[in-house]
Amino acid sequence: MAQTWRLDQNFPNPFNATTTMHYVLPVMCERGLANSPMRTTLTIYNILGHEVRTLVDEDQGPGSYTVNWDGRDSEGHSVPSGVYFYRLVRGGTSMGSRGAFTDMKRMVLVK
Repeated sequence: MAQTWRLDQNFPNPFNATTTMHYVLPVMCERGLANSPMRTTLTIYNILGHEVRTLVDEDQGPGSYTVNWDGRDSEGHSVPSGVYFYRLVRGGTSMGSRGAFTDMKRMVLVK
């Protein structure tokens, strides 16, 4: 099992229609074992910082995870071409609680 947090760059990027995001939640963290499931969220934002869609919002244990995004918002509407960001937060709130892991990557949707 991996010992470090990791949010990989989506693939393909730029993308048209669908892209895949991969992340790893380790067994060990800075403060010891993290074997129990913890709240994990993966959220898509537009260039203005507005939330487009939350793809993951659940307790997850250590492991390797893959999530696909179909270029649609939370209401099922296709979003326009442009730059988007995806943010992974684990073990805290999006406001950056102590002990939380947060990482963000940029992606481009081209239609």
